[in-house]
Amino acid sequence: MNKAAWLKHIDSVMPEGMLRPSQGGDITAFREFIATHKLGCPQCAERAKTRKANANARTKRAVYESLGMKRVRGALGGVYYE
Repeated sequence: MNKAAWLKHIDSVMPEGMLRPSQGGDITAFREFIATHKLGCPQCAERAKTRKANANARTKRAVYESLGMKRVRGALGGVYYE
């Protein structure tokens, strides 16, 4: 699930009158709401998978870069390091 879809989901399930911190809402109240909402929510579980995959990809790219390798796209669309 991408970030835009997740934000749309969160906006639809938040209590009336509550705003996200990026919209000027209270961050502590939002964090309490998210902590209770994420339990058993399939959309939030999908977003967690996406965030984990993105973090792993960033880490992998950083490791290859620290080894002096360059990320290259092949002629057929594949990605490899050289």
